Amino acid sequence: MDGSASSTTTLQQPGPNIIRLQQGITRTVKPATSGEKSFKEIPVLDVSRMYSEDLAEREKLAVEVRDAATKVGFMQIKNHGVPQEAIDAAFDHVKEFFALPLDAKMKLTQHQNPHFLGYEPLYETNVGGLKRGDCKESFSFAYDPDDDPSGGKDMPAIIRRVSQWPEPSVVPGYREALVKYQQSLLALARRFIRIFALALNLPEDHFDKMVTHPLAGVRTLHYPPMTGSDDQEIGLGAHTDIEFFTIIVQTINKHPALEVLNADGEWIKLYPQFGCFVVNLSDMMMRMTNDIFLSTVHRVINRGETDRYSIPFFFGANANELIEVLPSCTSEENPPKYEGMTTYDHSNARLRIARYQHPNAKQAQVFLPKKYVVRKGVPVFPEEQ
Repeated sequence: MDGSASSTTTLQQPGPNIIRLQQGITRTVKPATSGEKSFKEIPVLDVSRMYSEDLAEREKLAVEVRDAATKVGFMQIKNHGVPQEAIDAAFDHVKEFFALPLDAKMKLTQHQNPHFLGYEPLYETNVGGLKRGDCKESFSFAYDPDDDPSGGKDMPAIIRRVSQWPEPSVVPGYREALVKYQQSLLALARRFIRIFALALNLPEDHFDKMVTHPLAGVRTLHYPPMTGSDDQEIGLGAHTDIEFFTIIVQTINKHPALEVLNADGEWIKLYPQFGCFVVNLSDMMMRMTNDIFLSTVHRVINRGETDRYSIPFFFGANANELIEVLPSCTSEENPPKYEGMTTYDHSNARLRIARYQHPNAKQAQVFLPKKYVVRKGVPVFPEEQ
C-alpha cells in the first residue's frame, strides 16, 4: 500500500505545496509554519460497538470514525469480530504460495487475465518511477458472487471478474483459505460501512444497496528486505487506494514498513498492533464526500531484515454503481468538486495506470454508461431501451 519521498514530486511555490503522484493524484501539503496541527500517530478504535443493538453506542463509534476520517484517513481497529484462525490460515497459505519457484507462480501471471488478476513478480510495478521499481510480489483475486453468502445474486454478468488460481495440488487449501478470509472481511466491511453512513449523518442503511455485489478484491503481498538504494527501489511507492476503504492485515516485524504522509509532509510510521486491522480511506470515498473524508498518501519501505507479508482487502461499491457527491457534503460555499462516475470506470482507469506493463493498459478505454438497466444480466444502454 505505500511509497517514498523520492517517489513524489513536490512543486515549491508560495502557499501550500502540491504533491503529484505517478498515478495522477495530487494532494496539498501545508507549510510547516501554518500553525495547524497535523497527526503524528494513527488512532486505534475499538469497533466492537458496531455490533451493539443500542443505536446510541453505534453513533458514538461513528463520531470517532468521522474524527479519524477527517483528520487522518487511517485508523487501526480492534475487536472487529474476524476470527484469528482465519487470519492465521490465510497467512500460512500466502507464505506457502510465495515460496514456490518463480516459474510456478508465473503460470498465473496477470498478463493473461483481462481483469489484472493473478500473480505479479518483483518490480512489475513502479509506482514511484524509480530505477528498479516496487520491491514486492503479489497475487490478486476478485469478488466472486458464488462465494458471497449474503449477496451477489443481482450482479450483471458483464461486470463479473474471473480470477485465476493455482492448481489444488500446488498449494493445497490455498483458494479455500483465502476465500474464507475474504468472506470474513466482506461481512466486516458491510457492517463497517454502516458506521460510515452514520458518520456522514445518513441513514444507517444508506450504502446497503450499493454493496450487494461490490468490488471486494484481495491482494496478497510479499515484501522481501530491500537491498537497493532509495533511488532504485521501494517496497511500494507513494500512492492512494482506489475504492471506499481498504482493510489490511500484516505481519508484525521489528521494523514497521507502512508509512503515512501527514499534512506537514512528514512520513508517520504505522506500528501495527496484534489483533488489529489497519483501515485506510480510499479515493472513491474522498470523491463521494467532496474531500471531507481523507484518502491519505502512504507507502511501504521494508528496510528490516525479515520478509513482510500483508493482505489488503479493497472494498468499494458495486461496479455498475454511479457514485456522485453526497448532497450532505456540499453547500453554496462548497459545491460538488466531482462529476458522477461508476465504480468500474474509476477502478479500471486507475488499474491501467498502475499496471502499465499489462496488455490491457494500452487498449482503448471502455466506460460503462452512466445510466442503464440490466436485462438478463446484461446492461442495456438508454438508446437501446
